[in-house]
Amino acid sequence: GGMVFTSGTASRMLPCATGDGAARASEWEADALEELGFGRIALRTNPMLDLIEEAVRWAREQGNSGFDPLHAPPEDDGAFGLLREGRTLGVPLFESPSLRARLRSSPPGDVKELLGLLAELNGGAALPSFEDVSLSLGALIVRAREKTAYFAAALSQAAGDKGRTAALLEAARREGIGLRPLDLNCSVWRWAPEGNALRPGFQVVHGFTES
Repeated sequence: GGMVFTSGTASRMLPCATGDGAARASEWEADALEELGFGRIALRTNPMLDLIEEAVRWAREQGNSGFDPLHAPPEDDGAFGLLREGRTLGVPLFESPSLRARLRSSPPGDVKELLGLLAELNGGAALPSFEDVSLSLGALIVRAREKTAYFAAALSQAAGDKGRTAALLEAARREGIGLRPLDLNCSVWRWAPEGNALRPGFQVVHGFTES
């Protein structure tokens, strides 16, 4: 999605349709708009930001009402401890087997050394964006401090991907997190933390839809 800028009323300059909430939407594709000289700002969501927001919400609901990863330093001891041990499954930017092995063999001491490892493994390709690196480090801070809330959010985001769900559950088990059964009275739609355990939500049941 995105926003298109015009010098006059948009509906007089290009074909528009009424979308959800009575918002006007262009019927032309983004490439056509750019070729015709219309200014456009692309809007995109970031799954990692969504994951962090959900994990923080769970952490606060579970009793850590003042939890705010934004107050942690970028070179947080807990986050870099996970990096040095290669315990980064659940944070896509840092979870490839080759990077996890490299993190264990050459543990980074700070952000600069971490970026050096990423550059080395990328083989000269473009480095991840500043936003992606920052959010991934933020995710590690949340995982280090509120691991059960973090895995609940990560599992909810992985809904429908059996392989990823299994890998996340195994990583949670290695972290000492328990697994509770689906329960008609206790489960909600998404995965949820309960103390030091995880309870699946009804999203794991094939054919169920969120009401």
